Amino acid sequence: MIDIDELIYSDPRLKELSSKEMIEYDKFTGVYKREVGFSFLEDCIRLYEMYNIEFAIFIVDINGLKIVNSKEGLKNGDALIKVLANILKQLNKDDIVFRLNDDDFIVINTRFTDIRETDFLNRLINKVKYFNHHNKRNLYLRLHVVLMKYENQGLDNFIEAAMERLAEAKKKGDY
Repeated sequence: MIDIDELIYSDPRLKELSSKEMIEYDKFTGVYKREVGFSFLEDCIRLYEMYNIEFAIFIVDINGLKIVNSKEGLKNGDALIKVLANILKQLNKDDIVFRLNDDDFIVINTRFTDIRETDFLNRLINKVKYFNHHNKRNLYLRLHVVLMKYENQGLDNFIEAAMERLAEAKKKGDY
């Protein structure tokens, strides 16, 4: 069985953060803050415009977090957010993970290919399945995942289109 608290607090980086890093990282999850993530996205866009270096993002959302919070309590909902953040950080050392809002995360994939997309999704699914079957609190992560490849539409339009795609996936119940 997985001890959720052990998984949540297992990231040694959180214990050794400098004051500069404290400004960059979300204290709650240990991933980059929204502002820092958007700065990385702006850098990726500049590289795309200058050198045509492709990149994509995955937006990952916890499905049903409000229900978990109301039925299981905020502590368990918070645990799911932290567990998801840790899973996303472990998937690929080259990816940049940041918290978009409460239960939405963005993973910037700077070496985008169809193979990497499949690999990311398979690894995510396997880690979530493992967590769902082995955690001590009987909590379950259910996710919506949306892939959006950057196509020179500007940062605001890029994020807006990705969020619209996420909203559509939520309506359909896609995971």
